[in-house]
Amino acid sequence: YTGGNTWGNSKITCNLGSQTTYNEAEQAMHINGNRESVIVCPYEIGPERFPRLTMEVVFKLDSDYDPTASYGWIFGHDDGGFDRSFIISDTRFGGGVSSGIGNVYNSGAPTPSNGVWHHGLAVFRQGVVDGSYTALDGVISPVKATANNNEGEPNFSIGGLVNDFGFPHEMKGLIRYFNFYDGALSEDQVEAMYVRNTPWP
Repeated sequence: YTGGNTWGNSKITCNLGSQTTYNEAEQAMHINGNRESVIVCPYEIGPERFPRLTMEVVFKLDSDYDPTASYGWIFGHDDGGFDRSFIISDTRFGGGVSSGIGNVYNSGAPTPSNGVWHHGLAVFRQGVVDGSYTALDGVISPVKATANNNEGEPNFSIGGLVNDFGFPHEMKGLIRYFNFYDGALSEDQVEAMYVRNTPWP
């Protein structure tokens, strides 16, 4: 981030929300729990373009983040069809880390703790039985899923969703890094990605 209303790299430019702020000390974007702070990226990540896809995000929830007050879809492009996403507190998905696979998916992973940095991954293999899963801090979720996603929105958002569908989907906290990969990380790559892209030594 170099200032202004956008965040990205040479391949993609994302638009900050009117309430998105940059925390210089933490070198991270702050999402304040409102849709006005959600970051929107005009880039298609649906299964037609990417049958296999990995989402990655490094985040820290504010100490006062209430997981019961938000579904916590902090990365996604959902249009109401439970589309590809990284989720941290949606009670419909078990209340912990999960992802949209075209349906409800309870990964069996816990809700991330507040006030510390986390590394999250959501891996998608469209139509592959038990080929999709999430990981938090290098640990793969105990339950895997079969993803049958629709195309979702033609853009993706960071920190929440563009449409809250009648209930808040935003996180409240910091996002230092996000990325996605044209391909599905294998299980033996998950820990290596966690070590490489976390903000601590």
